[in-house]
Amino acid sequence: MRLGLKHRTKMPYTFSSFSMSSLPLDQLLPQMILIPSVSTDIKACKEILLFCEQYLSDLPVEFHRYERNGHHSMVVSYKEKLTPKIMFIAHLDVVPAPPQAFVPRMKDGKLFGRGVYDMKGPAAVALNAFRAHVESGSATSLGIMLTTDEEIGGKDGVKYLLDNEGFRPECAILPDGGGNFSVVKLQYGILRLDILRRGKAAHSSRPEDGDNAIHSFIKDFDIFKNEIAKIPETIMSIVDIRAGIALNVTPDLCDAKIDIRTAHHEKVKAVAAQCFRQGEYEYIDEEPVFRTDPTHPLIAAYIAASEAELGKPVNLTVERGASDGRFLTPHNIPGIVTICLGGGHHQDTEWIDLESMKVLQRIFERYLKSL
Repeated sequence: MRLGLKHRTKMPYTFSSFSMSSLPLDQLLPQMILIPSVSTDIKACKEILLFCEQYLSDLPVEFHRYERNGHHSMVVSYKEKLTPKIMFIAHLDVVPAPPQAFVPRMKDGKLFGRGVYDMKGPAAVALNAFRAHVESGSATSLGIMLTTDEEIGGKDGVKYLLDNEGFRPECAILPDGGGNFSVVKLQYGILRLDILRRGKAAHSSRPEDGDNAIHSFIKDFDIFKNEIAKIPETIMSIVDIRAGIALNVTPDLCDAKIDIRTAHHEKVKAVAAQCFRQGEYEYIDEEPVFRTDPTHPLIAAYIAASEAELGKPVNLTVERGASDGRFLTPHNIPGIVTICLGGGHHQDTEWIDLESMKVLQRIFERYLKSL
């Protein structure tokens, strides 16, 4: 069913009709979904940050606002700004969707709508866990970092805040990966190659007079693909290929882009150097691997809190996809990547289980109390 909510107005939402206290997740999240904060919609992204600021404005906390390349972020600090014990990290931007996707719908204990799982739902859980911690008067410092550019790379959000603004939490929680309360122990890093193979053009009726750049590239790519398959924890895809100027001319140029997800960057680079000609390729993107050490005291404490709440062991998982967690790696900041029940990322059927959101909030609160 559609919830009894009006769609977003031109003015930012305010809490005039609510008491300034923690809202139940089934009330908080729908209000967040109504704001169509697509990464490229700067106005809507600023609006969702203002929404969160208003939601926490009655607490004894500090708000720190940032902007880089038009993308806005906010860090809310309790007791310590740059080096809190724990920092929640959540992105509030979403991928594009038709207007109806921003009208939340409830069915069978699930909430449907753009961004409910990726990741406004988990962000709402973090907001409420943050509120509960601050309201308890705990001596443990805590922060929440909210960004609006994760879906387009995250470099003006989490990466900028860590690299340039100096945030160094002892541990970060990113409820943006895993599934069913598992904890991610590894997320592959990223390498993207741009290969420009040159050949010699010829009439398509006399290909022997030239050197077909596509054929030449494919020959070497097949070798590359077979060698990459021997590297563990590595997958690869051609994501873009362009060549040719006419249907009766064999191409003298082939430009191909390859996306590689791997936990072994140097091994991949060694294979590329063997398979492709020097000077014809470059790395247009390189992102680090994210790893979690389950024996780290702050990670182990989280796993213990989660298992106590769930009454069963927590699975440690490996993900091929990346998250903002990769930006923690260069700074040696341990991270907890986890999430509740949901699915349909970036699809019209995106959903989140409301009861599991409550469980995730209890896990977060139990963990924070244990520190």
